[in-house]
Amino acid sequence: EERINESVVKQLAWKYHLGLHKQKTVSLDAIDRVVSNKETRDLADRIAENSITLVKNDDSAIPISADDSRNFLFLAITNTEEPTFDPTVFLRTFRNGLKNSRNVKFEIINPGTGNNAIEKIRTHVNGADVIIIGFFLRVRSGAKNSIEMPEVARGLLSELLNNQNKKIIGISFGNPYLLRDFPSIKTYLIAYGDMPSLQRASALALMGSIDIKGKLPITIMPEYPRGSGILLKAKNN
Repeated sequence: EERINESVVKQLAWKYHLGLHKQKTVSLDAIDRVVSNKETRDLADRIAENSITLVKNDDSAIPISADDSRNFLFLAITNTEEPTFDPTVFLRTFRNGLKNSRNVKFEIINPGTGNNAIEKIRTHVNGADVIIIGFFLRVRSGAKNSIEMPEVARGLLSELLNNQNKKIIGISFGNPYLLRDFPSIKTYLIAYGDMPSLQRASALALMGSIDIKGKLPITIMPEYPRGSGILLKAKNN
């Protein structure tokens, strides 16, 4: 209750600071002008970059150098089949950061992914040295697992984590508690959402192009309490 009250006070203080108590409605004509202008986009990028949190980096998989010649697979796992789902901002930013972008393959697993598609993904898995798994998992009530994930993805992920020959980097673009279900993930980055600004920031963090300085706003596990996070300075590419 004390934590909730603290958050409410912060919200009310910001509303007062912004003068929202004086003007309770927003001009519809001004929304597009304000939301889409460069200043707002730059602010969103700064907030995103400051929020990226590195929880685990046990095998020093981050940062990845621009001249890294290894084969990469970006595997996006989602529990939605909505047409608006788009993980390509991360993919594009990551590829642009590598000198040899042809070394990056891309696959998606969603609830409709069948066995034939999984076999194709396994082919790319076998050819990859580093597998970056983007978890685009939204919290839903009634999920039979604590993290609702397509069963085919859950099985494949378990196989990957047991394969000592592959470097696995997990990035959560949604539910940060994923680590509870898969504590053996050695590298775990949290972006807290799948908005373009957060996808872009997570790719830049992965490449060492920005400082990683985010702190957990919640406790994931006793080993990773609220306020923790690995600080990593940007490297000179």
